[in-house]
Amino acid sequence: MRAYVLAVLAGSIFIVGCGEPKGAKVDILPQPYVVEPSTLVPPAPVIHEPGVTAPPRDPTLAWAPPPGSTRQWRYIVIHHTASDIGSLGKIDQWHKSKGWDGCGYDFVIGNGTNSGDGQIQVSTRWMEQATGAHTRLTSEFARQRGLTPNHYNEWGIGVVLVGNFDHSMPSPSQMASLAKLLNYLMARYQIPESRVVTHGGVDQTHCPGRYFSRTQALLMARAMRTVANAE
Repeated sequence: MRAYVLAVLAGSIFIVGCGEPKGAKVDILPQPYVVEPSTLVPPAPVIHEPGVTAPPRDPTLAWAPPPGSTRQWRYIVIHHTASDIGSLGKIDQWHKSKGWDGCGYDFVIGNGTNSGDGQIQVSTRWMEQATGAHTRLTSEFARQRGLTPNHYNEWGIGVVLVGNFDHSMPSPSQMASLAKLLNYLMARYQIPESRVVTHGGVDQTHCPGRYFSRTQALLMARAMRTVANAE
């Protein structure tokens, strides 16, 4: 039953379009948001980057914040890299080349290029529970909404999937891994579905692309919870 439910949902990814709000004016699309991997967490056999040790057997062990952490996250913000290739290591290089202190995201989900397809990589930023660098609002847009420009960086967990979803769909493995990660983070921080958002859902951008479906990700997460509760 479990395999059937997940197979049906994964297959339906290919017919569900992007669920981001329509009508947002986008003048200039952002560069791909892209810090050295600290821990890798594969849901299946993976390709490890050079010099990275094997992950623990239980993926959630690596997803847990460090002991004693008291930071309370309110949102999960989903992105794409807007690039055909990538990994946590690659994104780290890209961001450091811009003068940043490392990857702006907390979690990276690979597409099989520089890391495994569906492989979840945990950034140093997450392990340090540092403020994100993935969803900074324009000053005007933030003012219109009564928020600070850094609102979603301060309160949001940044999750990025490698790929350009304006050109193609995320892989079934990526979506399955995203659903697992969403369930873990939502349960741990009591984040409701209404606060699992896309970058384009809270800011004037197309990220994570027209072929990514927030609705489908949430439906897959719900199905996983249903199967787990029935066992």
